[in-house]
Amino acid sequence: MDPDLHVEEFREIYRRAYQRLPRYGYRRDREINTYLHWLKKRAGGEFVVALVAEKPVGFMAVDSNWLTWTGRCLGEIHEIVVDPDYQGCGIGRQLFLAGLDVLRRSDHKKFELWVGEKNDRARAFYESLGFHCKGKWGRWVQMVREEN
Repeated sequence: MDPDLHVEEFREIYRRAYQRLPRYGYRRDREINTYLHWLKKRAGGEFVVALVAEKPVGFMAVDSNWLTWTGRCLGEIHEIVVDPDYQGCGIGRQLFLAGLDVLRRSDHKKFELWVGEKNDRARAFYESLGFHCKGKWGRWVQMVREEN
């Protein structure tokens, strides 16, 4: 699904998902639109969308060409967002696993993401998927997962 065709829906999903975590998300339409454009550019064709009755209810942007500060290429998870009305019913887990599969097809065995330090629900979710905390930078926690 092309994010450009559904930017208003994705913007609303993003806005609703970050309402209870305003410290970590963009709030203004222009900022959200710019961020969505950046995600699409970084993700290329690796923008995974969850649909319910053909309506977007969540999305995940992954990047198979992400370079770390040390110059290592790995599979980066830039964003996963699920509309709050659909959280808690397994959509996020399915979306996340689909995103990891995209990265695996690019021969990645190490995955990284950053999550807000006080976003306990997301951190627990990532830990349930095999990620662990590696470091911290400001209000962000780096989480990684390595496979054999």
